[in-house]
Amino acid sequence: MKGIVIEKGEKYFTHLKKLWIWGVFSAFPKDISEEKVLEYALPEADGNVEIWQNPVSIQHPLAEIEIIAWDSSATVFISKKDSIVDLLREKNESAVDLEEYNASG
Repeated sequence: MKGIVIEKGEKYFTHLKKLWIWGVFSAFPKDISEEKVLEYALPEADGNVEIWQNPVSIQHPLAEIEIIAWDSSATVFISKKDSIVDLLREKNESAVDLEEYNASG
């Protein structure tokens, strides 16, 4: 089932505490309206092989961060700010660089 949920602020994070099999969570700057977001194709996880190809990129052109639940076996985190990705990798010893992972396969 495909669907869209738009949440703002703290409510957004309550969704991340659940187990997700497939899904994409995109974070947008506060000044981007829902209408503007919906002008573009929505990101997808299920069946999207581009996630596993370099160069790694965020699917939605207006998003700053993307968190992808991949078949409940992997979580992919992509950000336009390297410092956020670096912090996540420091806090999670099992995290791997997605571009390196893609290049090794």
